[in-house]
Amino acid sequence: MEFSPKKVQAVVLVDRQHKLFPVSPDFVGLSLSTTLQEHIIVEFDAKGAGAAYLS
Repeated sequence: MEFSPKKVQAVVLVDRQHKLFPVSPDFVGLSLSTTLQEHIIVEFDAKGAGAAYLS
């Protein structure tokens, strides 16, 4: 890199609130408490509207 950033911010669509990694998002679209066996499916339509499904 040609320069050193002073701050890096993380953005996530769905925060599952698992603490496996020492990184926490700065901006969260949706926050869910899930198990590791559950899956989140995020879909967007042609207009840009989105939905998140828990399976």
